[in-house]
Amino acid sequence: MELCKQYRISRSTVREALRKLRDVGLISRQRRVGTKVLSRAPSASYRQPTNSISDLLQYADDTRVEILAKKRLVCDPTLADQLECRVGRSWLRIDSCARYRIRRIRFA
Repeated sequence: MELCKQYRISRSTVREALRKLRDVGLISRQRRVGTKVLSRAPSASYRQPTNSISDLLQYADDTRVEILAKKRLVCDPTLADQLECRVGRSWLRIDSCARYRIRRIRFA
């Protein structure tokens, strides 16, 4: 990999850095297509990264979600690029507030 040679770092370091850039919406990665830069700055939206079924189940168990608003929208070119879908596709936007439940741990 070019980045490994250029910065003298391991492949796992490069993969982790690219994963973090993808998680904040700066790049998109597609097998056999490559990596595409989407933005120089992270978008304001939030995506809960889940790397395993265990992560997803833990998030579901510890989080309560309140639905604030729902709206059906049709993708314009900018939104279609963000969502990596075709222009004109219909999506349901849900604005919500997630509250993380704090577990109290007793020490004897």
